[in-house]
Parts: sequence; structure tokens; C-alpha cells
Amino acid sequence: MTEALITVWRLSNCMKGVSTVAKCEICGKSPQFGRNVSHSMVRTKRQWSPNVQKATVVIGGVERRLSICTKCIKTLSKP
Repeated sequence: MTEALITVWRLSNCMKGVSTVAKCEICGKSPQFGRNVSHSMVRTKRQWSPNVQKATVVIGGVERRLSICTKCIKTLSKP
């Protein structure tokens, strides 16, 4: 195989079953990982995702559609 075909093949295999990460494009907030602990002290893995929404933001006079957490949306809407 040529190098370009190998690269495309690797990318397609790596991306199977992978969802996009909930990450804010302004503050960089991303999912945090930890454990739930039940009353019986059984520990199970879990993930806390930030509340990321698609929003149109004007940056430098240009409108851009970004994935932004709700805290950043609230901050940007302040006068």
C-alpha cells in the first residue's frame, strides 16, 4: 500500500465508534472522569460532560459557529 492509503485506512479504523468530545472551544472545558460510589461501596466508572451548545459568536467582526459551554454563553451575553 502507498503511504496515503495506509493513513486513510488507519484514520477510518481509529474513528469507528468514536463520538465527538464535548469540549468548549473558548475555555477548553472537557469531560471529567471519576467513579460513582453506591451505599454498598461498589465503585463504577462514570463521566461528567460539560453542557456544550452550538452557538454563533462574532469574533473579530466575523461570525463563527462554535461549540461553547453554557457558562461561556452566559459570560458572552453580559453587556
